[in-house]
Amino acid sequence: MEPDALHLDRARATSFGSVAEQHDRHRPQPPDELIDDLMADRPARGLDVGCGTGKVARTLAGRGLAVLGVEVDERMADVARGHGVEVEVAPFETWDDAGRRFDLITCGDAWHWIDPEAGTAKAARVLAPGGLMAWFWNSSHMEEPMAAAFAEVYAQHAPEIV
Repeated sequence: MEPDALHLDRARATSFGSVAEQHDRHRPQPPDELIDDLMADRPARGLDVGCGTGKVARTLAGRGLAVLGVEVDERMADVARGHGVEVEVAPFETWDDAGRRFDLITCGDAWHWIDPEAGTAKAARVLAPGGLMAWFWNSSHMEEPMAAAFAEVYAQHAPEIV
């Protein structure tokens, strides 16, 4: 599936919930420098789209930001709630914002699961004037032969993502 169409694969998007605790344990924390930049204008209210287990939301909350998470998977949301994150369960595109506005909207490692047209329109509606929207992803680089070993496993078990 093309990366631009991943949002159409809702079964895959919600598959992470089956390993929510492991996902929480192994997903990296957002870098301090990124959080410093996001908090530079001292936002008062944040929205974490596709919050998963709450890694980004709880890091921002630790800096004093009131953060609401929106997550499509109840199992991921339960883990986030266990860390003290307020989460509403719904696809972001159809989530009821109830007229709320946010100074900071974040989406770490999840925007590819959001319909680009509907998601962007929703973000524009809920972003307060002068607010900031930040999409970001983790990335890694593997040395050979590790990269070749992973490519072989993906080719055998998940050829559609190679």
